[in-house]
Amino acid sequence: MTFDLARAQAHADAIAAAWAAARGPGGAIVLFDRSGPRATACGGLASLDHALAITPDTAFRWASITKHVLAALVLRDGGIGLDDPLGTHLPDLAPAPAAVPVGRALDMTSGIADAMEALWQLGVPWTATHTRDALYRFTAAIDALNYAPGSEISYTNTGYRWMQHAIEKRVGPVGDAWRETFFAPLGLHSVQFPQDFTDPVPNLATGYWRDEASGWHGGRYGTHLSASGGLAGSARDLATWLAALLAERAPVAGLLPRLSQRRRLTDGRETGYGFGIAHAPFLGIPLYGHGGSLPGFKNHVLIAPEHGVGVVLLSNREDTDPLGLALDVIAAGLGATLPPAT
Repeated sequence: MTFDLARAQAHADAIAAAWAAARGPGGAIVLFDRSGPRATACGGLASLDHALAITPDTAFRWASITKHVLAALVLRDGGIGLDDPLGTHLPDLAPAPAAVPVGRALDMTSGIADAMEALWQLGVPWTATHTRDALYRFTAAIDALNYAPGSEISYTNTGYRWMQHAIEKRVGPVGDAWRETFFAPLGLHSVQFPQDFTDPVPNLATGYWRDEASGWHGGRYGTHLSASGGLAGSARDLATWLAALLAERAPVAGLLPRLSQRRRLTDGRETGYGFGIAHAPFLGIPLYGHGGSLPGFKNHVLIAPEHGVGVVLLSNREDTDPLGLALDVIAAGLGATLPPAT
């Protein structure tokens, strides 16, 4: 099975054309291989206020796609062991989470409570403003786990929020460390690390959600963004980053196999999740990536390592199905048929 770039691009072009025809927000799609970006398709508006068209260089909020970039920094630094108890590096944690191994905090098998879910249960909406320090104090004081570490898998941002605190004790502010270690050497000049939804980001698209009664509205989010989901940048730069991982180029050589390695529960079962990288068992071939969502933004990236190709799909509209569309593009390039939707 070979990858037909022209066929994949035609499918991406059709998706972008539908966004453009709707005359609302849309998205950017970039196909890449080990050499870098190979094809782009864009449609829709980055700003409804100013009628600005989306381009491959429009910045989007990457949301949880950020996670593997934080994990890459932790793995590359090497000073925090995956078997280290979290409390070794974060002595302020309550006893129960302090005993959780770092690897479990990063592979979603920790049992640690998710910060936003805990706040929702207290009636606090995601639009409420929470500083980084306040969130840390709140989560660090929860002296209980949802389950024994390694016995289950459930998605939680808190482990990545805590790992930002831990790695910064070694490398300084994580935004600066990312830029110096990864982004500047790879020429990724659009990538920014805003701490708050209101921080300015050059060329950033506005994220939109739609009310069928009154039309489009800008998304709002009050919580500190953190290294669990705060990066913003263009689809072209994200594709360039993933291409470097795929090609094992410096400064990220050797990191993709470690990030994507399937982790196991304590009973030996594989989880299908690594460190910010998930496996997608849809096309009968090794395929992995990650999604990201913040109010008004829906994104997904996929990599087919055996074929040395991948796709980035970033969207500034809430109703996008980013995984489904990204799978459609990859499947078109491979001439594969997706299973019927459930």
